[in-house]
Amino acid sequence: MLSLSPKQLCDFYLDGNNEAAFEVFEFGGPDGLKQFLGINEDDLWEEVYPILLDDNEFLLQLCQKYQDYLAGLIQEEGIPMFRQILKIESPRYDRLVDTLLFALDPRGTRVLAYTRAHSQKLWDIAQTQGTGELKKTLGFSQFSSQQTDSVWEAVLDELLDSYMRNVFHGRQRTQVGEFFSGLRNMLRRDLGL
Repeated sequence: MLSLSPKQLCDFYLDGNNEAAFEVFEFGGPDGLKQFLGINEDDLWEEVYPILLDDNEFLLQLCQKYQDYLAGLIQEEGIPMFRQILKIESPRYDRLVDTLLFALDPRGTRVLAYTRAHSQKLWDIAQTQGTGELKKTLGFSQFSSQQTDSVWEAVLDELLDSYMRNVFHGRQRTQVGEFFSGLRNMLRRDLGL
């Protein structure tokens, strides 16, 4: 087996059962697929799994079939959770994830919704650990494309807007509080309280 290429290994284990293997992947995930194919060695799995996902388009098929669910997952849990669930966290999957991410969320609206929902936590990370850590937390650190850069820019704009809204509302609350405090004191004085 050692003299076979990863593609040949993949074909050997699939043995023409592509549809059945995809069905197992769909319902049993990566672990179920690994078991279905009878692969017990992690090193061998690391050679075969990327071929199944990319060349055999298992991941593309899954994303097309469950587009709404996976896009929602990105919005609710973020890109790192999307990668973790599909066991595509390794940098070797970056190109594939970049492609799929923008098939699922072409304008980055799901990522922006995630940013809005977690803006305080993300702002704190940016302030204390820098934008490199923020990029990593959001799952952008591995990507470099024009699409990714435009979404990243929108994320930074969203965080800045959110921060400025909080500052503005904080100042408004302070000013309103001072106004009513002054009004209360004036009424007390005028009413002799």
